[in-house]
Amino acid sequence: MTIFLSTMGGFGDSLMLSMPANRLRKLFPKAYIIVSGNKDFIQILGSNSDINEIRTHSHFNDLPVLNPKFDIVMDFRYAVKTFFPSGKKYDLDISAELIERRQKEVEYDLWVNDIPYYRMMLWQQNLEKFKAYDTFGLGEKMNWYSIISHLSGLNFTPKNLFVHKERIGGLPKKFIAVSSPCPLRGYSKLYPDEKWNEVFKAYPKETFVLFGISENNRLQGKNVVHFERKSNMFQVAYALGRSKFLLSEEGGLVHINRAVKKRSIVLFGPTQKWFFGYPDNINLGENKPPCAFCHNQYPFWMSKCQKNIRSPYCVNLEQIPVKRIIEAIKELNS
Repeated sequence: MTIFLSTMGGFGDSLMLSMPANRLRKLFPKAYIIVSGNKDFIQILGSNSDINEIRTHSHFNDLPVLNPKFDIVMDFRYAVKTFFPSGKKYDLDISAELIERRQKEVEYDLWVNDIPYYRMMLWQQNLEKFKAYDTFGLGEKMNWYSIISHLSGLNFTPKNLFVHKERIGGLPKKFIAVSSPCPLRGYSKLYPDEKWNEVFKAYPKETFVLFGISENNRLQGKNVVHFERKSNMFQVAYALGRSKFLLSEEGGLVHINRAVKKRSIVLFGPTQKWFFGYPDNINLGENKPPCAFCHNQYPFWMSKCQKNIRSPYCVNLEQIPVKRIIEAIKELNS
């Protein structure tokens, strides 16, 4: 039996595939499980015993949805779409018939893939509508992870997230991990540097270790250790597992931190807490006037805030008080 799982996006999106892979391994112990995604991020699934092979793809046309050599093909890009190319339909935690019915009911609303940007905008708006009317019957438990579990017909939760850890030296004995803000993808999901420095200054006896793809020299302090670009993603996972907790804007490191069973203080701006947030974390930020949310609501939404005339930073994210972050650190330290 051969199973193909696909997604696109960054480290967080790619890491999501570890959950269905884990459940499918339990259902079909002898299956050959392939995962495929963005070439720059899908390797986060390396050294996962539930996965036999990692591939990359750029477009939906690259997926083997018509190849009879594959028994199950599941695409998790934004929602879930399941194909049975070999002709035989497989029951998972629910029947194949119910899986197809659930997916068919929402495929025009939620399944995006290579459809142009306008569909991505509608996807997010439809999710908001589904949440308001509790379309899936998930109540307050409705989030990204429960939705894809519901639509895939596989029973999994973020407890099934997995990331390989590779030992690395040079870390302080005790420290708080911080996702180093990087403006390469835009400013809308970043908290201003000067406010980060206020946070570091408020805890002079704590050591803050920064991780990221580029070193941010604007973050300063005697208690700040720049570890950016000094470790690969598996070494970062190891470091996160060694930390007290993670302090980060909403992004990939939050998902990796959840996979190593640690808590985070997460700053939300253009993306919604109900959708991306883990209940075990301290999730800060509110989607409130002058905007509700801008996740996929206009082109290049990540590059800058469309409402903040003073700076490129997200107005909702920028309004999170430094005092509230300081209080959250005290709470996790207690």
